[in-house]
Amino acid sequence: MSIPKPLVQLNQLFIVITVLIALLAAKWLLLLPFLVGVVTLATKRNPVIMAGKSFSKSLLLLIKWKTGISSFLTNGLQRYVWGLLSFHF
Repeated sequence: MSIPKPLVQLNQLFIVITVLIALLAAKWLLLLPFLVGVVTLATKRNPVIMAGKSFSKSLLLLIKWKTGISSFLTNGLQRYVWGLLSFHF
C-alpha cells in the first residue's frame, strides 16, 4: 500500500487547520482530527485521504509515492499526540 505525497500533505494540512481553528474558536473541534485518526486506525482507511483521492485522480500518475507503512505509523503517532494535547486544553 502506498499513498501519494500530495494526499499525505492534504492530511497534514487538515490536521493543522482544524487545530488552529479549534485553538482560536471552538475547542471541541480538536476532537475532529482525533476521531479521524481513530477511524483510520480501526479501518485502515483515512477519510481525509479518501476524499482527497476523488479530487486528484488525474494527478496520481505524476506524483511521488510514499510507503503506506511509514505514513500509517506517522498518522497513528500524530493522532495520538494531538489526542493527548487536546485533553490538556
